[in-house]
Amino acid sequence: MESVVTSEEHPGTTASADDAVSRFSVALIDDHPVFTGALATVLTAQPDVTAVWTADGLDEGRRLLAESRPDLAVIDVRLDRDDGLSLLTELAELSPETRAVVLTAHPQTAIAKRARGMGASAVLAKGMGLPELMTALRQAVTGEAVQVAAKRADDIPALTGRETEVLQLLANGSDPHQVARRLGLSSHTVRDHIRSLREKLGVQTMLGAVLEGARHGLIDVHAG
Repeated sequence: MESVVTSEEHPGTTASADDAVSRFSVALIDDHPVFTGALATVLTAQPDVTAVWTADGLDEGRRLLAESRPDLAVIDVRLDRDDGLSLLTELAELSPETRAVVLTAHPQTAIAKRARGMGASAVLAKGMGLPELMTALRQAVTGEAVQVAAKRADDIPALTGRETEVLQLLANGSDPHQVARRLGLSSHTVRDHIRSLREKLGVQTMLGAVLEGARHGLIDVHAG
């Protein structure tokens, strides 16, 4: 765990009663040190950020939250081989007043729904612009609804419910024969669904369909 900055190190800033309400501390829990270091540097330059701490793993993240009690936790979906979202369910015990934002390189609708259901204020893409990111973090820490630009509906392929089930099982590692057994379908029917998935997603292979489905947020690549 590393303390990166405190409010006293911001030159030219003075705290008042009004400032204290809007100023906040941040814990960054992410296993990509280059990204974490860059984001920490950006945050330390913000006049309303009072302190930044970093952790690169699940256990270290738990200790950071319990010891530092930050106003906002920014958590990666995956922490090495661990599920970063598990920290969301532990926040009530580790640091009850901390609000959480999930930050991921691969935004997926399924992950966003899961994180929201576990108490995250928002799920944000690592590739989003800095002004948009800072606005989202400030909205999250004050309890406002986080406004993030959504994908256009016409940019996302429309899959049937059965096609989505097939694609999710393929993403979980099942082969077509296993998919057929799991869903009680014939192998011929499953092959038809896979052919349709390839056409709708504009790819030539099953692996390509899984990757494209994950990119559009149609499946959860960590499910199962």
